[in-house]
Amino acid sequence: MPSSETKLDRPRTEYSLGRAFLNAGIAALVFVLSCAGLNALLPFPEIDVLSSNLRFFQQHRDDFDTVFIGSSRFRHQISPGIFDRTMREAGLPTRSFNLGIDGMVPPEDGYVLEHLLGAKPRRLKWVFIELDELQTKRVPLAEGTRRWVYWHDLKRTALVIRAIHERRGYWEARELLLFHGALFVKNFTNVGRKIDFLQSMSRLWKEEAPSKTLGPDVDGYVPLSWEMTAAEVAVYETDLKNAVADSESRFVSASAEHAYRQVAEEVRRAGAIPILLVTPLTMQIKLGFRPESGIADNVMSFNDAGAYPQLYRKEMRLDGNHLNSVAAEEFTRVVAENFSRLRRENRIQ
Repeated sequence: MPSSETKLDRPRTEYSLGRAFLNAGIAALVFVLSCAGLNALLPFPEIDVLSSNLRFFQQHRDDFDTVFIGSSRFRHQISPGIFDRTMREAGLPTRSFNLGIDGMVPPEDGYVLEHLLGAKPRRLKWVFIELDELQTKRVPLAEGTRRWVYWHDLKRTALVIRAIHERRGYWEARELLLFHGALFVKNFTNVGRKIDFLQSMSRLWKEEAPSKTLGPDVDGYVPLSWEMTAAEVAVYETDLKNAVADSESRFVSASAEHAYRQVAEEVRRAGAIPILLVTPLTMQIKLGFRPESGIADNVMSFNDAGAYPQLYRKEMRLDGNHLNSVAAEEFTRVVAENFSRLRRENRIQ
């Protein structure tokens, strides 16, 4: 006798594994697209010193034709006022702005530069970028801060991963990959970004006054002065002597060259010319790029104690990597004089 139970009467106990994967995939896609959409809509994150200085440039973007972007070695060592005066005296007037930020090294500087160029400054002609290797190591003092997270977008994280694979052993590479991967996920999923939105909204109702972090002349330059102790002088002089003995010229790593080539292309698309600059470090190795890189001629190096002895006297230093305010003024003049000479010789292109 045929059963009276029909297909409609049967309990639905069977579950489609394929449908479960499909639903999970759709949910993941929606989540990823939502995160990407929020990333595009949210304002630049509120990072101490950096954000206010960047906003100032964006508000006055058409006032400047020259920008310096780098670490404390730019912020405390390059005076736009002295640079512009020297260039004007050379018959090649400029109007410059210093976007140096303490601790801002590659690839963070590339992320900031991308946002600077995104403001579409119409008069921009020259972009000086500090030359250094890509930094991949953990910095304990910075860990857990928003400064360590915000620049970990897909592009910058990919650069870091490439540098890690190029230079690190297996166990160190594994630990660093997990570390930077976690920062990318945190950044991509917009963790802690609510405050950025609220602060951005608050600025809509009142004009932001120039920040004190822009320095005494409101141009990004913040001079510093103090004397090294006798013990610090002894260490500095020993380190410099050893560095001079080990001086050489070498190419940057393949990962760093790839990163700087990307940055240079972005600057050129914005209608400006990139110049890679090395400050008067104790380290005496001349960094450069392979001829086929397309940016090998756009490097200015000043880490040469033989060529610039006035910048290496102990009374001109804060430490092995930084100049005091007196030396910073001299260094700025030297940079401008060399730059004007290279321009006249048509060697910057």
